[in-house]
Amino acid sequence: MEKQLNLVSKLSLNEMALRRVIVNLWYESDISAAVGGLRKVESPSGCARSVLWEIVINEVKEKVSKLMLPVSLKKRLMDLVRPIRSEIRIWAVYHKHILNYLPDEDLDMHIFEQLCWTCTGAIDYRKTAELLVRLETLDIEKRYRLACLYCLEDYIPVLWVELPEKYKSRFNEEVYPLPENVVHLEYYWASVLKGEEFKLNDILP
Repeated sequence: MEKQLNLVSKLSLNEMALRRVIVNLWYESDISAAVGGLRKVESPSGCARSVLWEIVINEVKEKVSKLMLPVSLKKRLMDLVRPIRSEIRIWAVYHKHILNYLPDEDLDMHIFEQLCWTCTGAIDYRKTAELLVRLETLDIEKRYRLACLYCLEDYIPVLWVELPEKYKSRFNEEVYPLPENVVHLEYYWASVLKGEEFKLNDILP
């Protein structure tokens, strides 16, 4: 039975190595291409998308089966294929309000390839954000929102300058209190950068 990732602070070197193997398999070119291909399927239903993902997961497992490793290690690797995929999905769902994804959509490959991983096989959210805010192919507004979410102070002022004026104007027109689905830090940093810290009493709960 496939298990959930055990995200503890201390793992054996053996366990770390196994998780790194699975992460690397997910990044191999043919698997990456298969993941990217899922986005090209025209309006698949949730059920159809699940079937397609099962095919990709099985392709990763097929790669595991071909590794020159003892059967016991292969079994442990097999058990990690799906949890690593789940880790990716959890990250995507957490950021969908910034990256404008629907719950059943998949990551664009240029974003998928930026994911940073810890030695425990979990995504490093902050390091991933740092890579994404430097990714020029990503929309500047999304990069700004990511930088604000993770309080990346070295990037926020630079990205603010690059933002279109139409986008900046929303911070003058927004009605407070803010809707629950917005990134409040986006408004916090806008107030700081404009020297309007007095507005923070209306922004912060």
